[in-house]
Amino acid sequence: MNEKNGTESMNESEFPDTYYLSVSDRVIVDAAIQLLDKIAHAAFTRPAQLVSVAKALYVLSKIPQVTQAEVTFHISLNGPRRWFGEHEIWHWWTVEIDSRFIEIGANGHFYRESTGGDSFTSLIWSAWPGEQATCLDYLDKLWMVDDAQPFPEEIASLDLTEPGFSLEVRDEDNLLLDEMEVNDEDEEAESEMKPKYEPVDESERRLQAHENIVEGVRRNDTYAGASEECDICGKPFSSRRFMVDGNRRGRGIEWACMCSACFLREGEGIGYGKGQLYTHMDNDEWLMTGGFPPQEMDSEL
Repeated sequence: MNEKNGTESMNESEFPDTYYLSVSDRVIVDAAIQLLDKIAHAAFTRPAQLVSVAKALYVLSKIPQVTQAEVTFHISLNGPRRWFGEHEIWHWWTVEIDSRFIEIGANGHFYRESTGGDSFTSLIWSAWPGEQATCLDYLDKLWMVDDAQPFPEEIASLDLTEPGFSLEVRDEDNLLLDEMEVNDEDEEAESEMKPKYEPVDESERRLQAHENIVEGVRRNDTYAGASEECDICGKPFSSRRFMVDGNRRGRGIEWACMCSACFLREGEGIGYGKGQLYTHMDNDEWLMTGGFPPQEMDSEL
C-alpha cells in the first residue's frame, strides 16, 4: 500500500501537469497567443505553416495545464526593416516549444552604417511544468532602440498587413513543411526573373523593406512604357533598382514616377491608392514588387 503511494507520488513529481504563472506571466502568454492568432490570419502564412501555428496556439491556450502530447517546434515572425535617421532597426518574435518546455522571445537588430550592427533581446519568457515561470525583460536597457515597447503593447500594435513581414517555421513532425520547401524550390527554379541591380544607395536600401519579389513574380504586373528618368529630379532610372509610381504628398492628386530619394522626400507611401513600387529586373522590365492592388481587383483586370 505504502509502496504504491510512493510510486504515484514519484510519478507526479516527475511529470507535473501544471505551469506556475504569476499575473504578469499570464499577460505575456496572452500576448503570445495574440501574436500567433495574427500570424494564423496573415496573408503570408502558408497552409503548411498554419499546421504548426495551430499546434502552438493549442499548447499556449491550455496553460497553466500541461498538454499530454509532446511537440517540438520553433516559430519566428520577422518584422520589416525600418530606418530612424541614420540607423536601421528590425525585430523578430519567437515561440519555441520543446516537449513541455516553452519559451517566448522578442529580439531585434540595430544597424548604423558608420558603426555596424548588433543584435539585441528585449524579452525572454520561459516555463517548465512544476516550476515558476521566469521572465527576463531588458526593455530598460534598450535606450538606443527608437521603437522599443513592452512585449504586450508591441504585439498589440503589430499590423501584419504591412509589407516586410515573413514567417519561419521549424517542425520535424510537420511533413507538409518539407513538401512546401520542395514546391518553393521548384517555383524558384522556374522563375528566371531577378533584379538587375543591388540597392545603389541608402534611399534604395530603405525602399527594399517594401519589396516582395516572390509576390511580384507571381502577379507578373510590369510597367509598360515606364519613364526613363525621375519626373521630379531628372535622375536616370537606367542604373537604379527601384522606381515608384506614386502620389506626391500634400499636392492633392499628382502622381509621378519617382526615384527612391524623391519618393522618401515627397511620396505619400507604398500601398494601393498611394504608390506602387517597381523593381528593375534583369530583362530590363519594371516589375511591380510593392503596393499591390487587392487580389479581387487583380482578377478583374
